[in-house]
Amino acid sequence: MRSTLKQMPDIERALSRLALGRGGPRDLGTLSNGLIHATKVEGLLEAQILPSLLSRVTVDLLGHDDLCSELGSALVAEPPLLARDGEFVAASYSATLDEIKSLRDKARSVIARMQAEYASASSISTLKIKHNNVLGYFIETTAAHAQRMLAAPLSATFIHRQTTASAVRFTTVDLGELETKILNAAGRATRA
Repeated sequence: MRSTLKQMPDIERALSRLALGRGGPRDLGTLSNGLIHATKVEGLLEAQILPSLLSRVTVDLLGHDDLCSELGSALVAEPPLLARDGEFVAASYSATLDEIKSLRDKARSVIARMQAEYASASSISTLKIKHNNVLGYFIETTAAHAQRMLAAPLSATFIHRQTTASAVRFTTVDLGELETKILNAAGRATRA
């Protein structure tokens, strides 16, 4: 019994930090571990002869299975101290969060796939998706291929943005939406 009590985390401290809005992922982990240990303590006390007041209170140590299960599946094994550090929600817990993290971590491959799709749809193998700090993401092709992209039916998809001496730059609605998602993914992954 003594070793079980020694393993019991400081639930009261974690709860007070969470109640004051100062808690973090590690406090949620502490709460989860504490509730698991509380069930073990109740099991040990159940076999003891206890004063009536204490035996009535031990019932409160039970009934937290749903919360323990939810926290167990939501949190990684070793959550960080602060929520702003991110990466404390377990993979596969939230499909939305997994999609955001995937977009944040694999933006280059997503852009490469989109580039291949646009190159195939336009039959322009030299078409490239590039990025700069002024325009953001854009589709670039040579001036020789630009006329084809400015004419129907490709003009319905590709929107002209800029003409330079050696290239013509376009965008699409899908590329604009993807750019917004990529730019916001890192912040959303931490806040979600």
